[in-house]
Parts: sequence; C-alpha cells; structure tokens
Amino acid sequence: MPKIKILILTDHMPWGHRSIARSMFESQKALADPERYEFEYLEFKTKTVGGGLGYTLISRYFPASHKFFHMLSKPRISREFVRQSSSINLPPLKAKIREIQPDLIICTYFMLTDALQLWREKEATRFALWTVAPDPWSFNSVAFTKGCDLHIVYDGKGVEQAYEYGIPREEVIATGWWTRPEMYRQHDKEECRRKLGIGNDRPVIFVGGGSLGTASITRLLPTLLTLKKDVQFI
Repeated sequence: MPKIKILILTDHMPWGHRSIARSMFESQKALADPERYEFEYLEFKTKTVGGGLGYTLISRYFPASHKFFHMLSKPRISREFVRQSSSINLPPLKAKIREIQPDLIICTYFMLTDALQLWREKEATRFALWTVAPDPWSFNSVAFTKGCDLHIVYDGKGVEQAYEYGIPREEVIATGWWTRPEMYRQHDKEECRRKLGIGNDRPVIFVGGGSLGTASITRLLPTLLTLKKDVQFI
C-alpha cells in the first residue's frame, strides 16, 4: 500500500502561522506511523497585492492600526484582495505542489489556502485541503476559505465563528493550540539571552500573540515609562 503524503504548507515570514506549521510538522511526523504516512514541509514565499513588507512595517511601528485592518477584513473587498493575491501566487505554487505530489495539504496561511482552493475550483486536483485559522480568538472572514475539506481552529469559539462565516460545522474541528508544547520545552537561559543580544541581567518582558500581541504593546507604554531599571522588551 502506498504511503499517504501530507504536506504542511506555510508562508516564509516569521509570523504566528509559520510557528504553527512547524509545530504541526514536528509533532505529527513524530507521532505518525512511518510505514503509512510521509510528511513534507514547505515555506512558500508568498506575494501579496501591496506587499507583505508593508504589513510588517505597519504592524511593527503602528500596531494600533491592526484594528483598522481587522475591520476591513469583513467587507467583500477583503475577499477580492485575497483572491487577487491568490492569482499572483498560484503559478509558482502549482509547480511546487506538482513536484511534491501530496495527498493532503494542511495550510496555515490563508493567502496560500485561497490560492489552492482557486486551483481546485478551476481544475481537477488530487489533494485534499485543510486550512488552519491561526488566531485563536480574533478571526476575520479571510481566515476561512469556503470549499476547504476541513478548517482547524483552537476551540469551541472558533467553531462558532466559522459557522457565522458560512462554514458548515462538519467542516470545522477544534484541536487546541499547536504551539503550546513549545512553551514547556527546556532551554538554556543564558544561551537564549546571548542569542537575543541581552548582555546583562535585566529582566525580560515577552508579549506573544502575533499581530494582536503587537497591537497591545501601546497599552503597556505608560507602565513602562514608570520603570526605573533597564528592561528587555520582546
């Protein structure tokens, strides 16, 4: 019996969905029967209308603007933006998929999910398509792609949100948070501080949560101004 080939697909940028993809790949490859399943991992360099660099700069230096982009995600114009970007990415993405020949693609980046679904709508394809909604409690409409075989969300709230956006309940599954085990791994603290360029014993404040975590930084600024010692902020 031939092996079932599963491709974990994500974007190349250091965002939350890439961390989720890496965690899924490592955990499932370790758990799966190697005689039945074969896993591939691909970080695809995605092009977008307007460019991903612009989004990165805005999120980093104007984090409060994320609320504006979240509001824009609901109108139909956002879906049109995604579809145009999908068309740009589809030709090179097709070449990669044809090279790998997966039976199942699990994609953690909505731009690539939409491109693959566009391909499936236009041509006969042999792969099943699962997509991951990467933000646990901050979904927008583009996180869900109608036509996918399965939508993977964090918990029951994600299931309800998917249903509100028109995704049938039988096409949604709540799996918990894929990157949670990363928080419990043992690391050498001094080595980590050295890699981050922290050369003294200053305390470190870490804010996680991707785009929304970045947006919350402005709320902490008044408190940070009251600190009387050096602090490393990540």
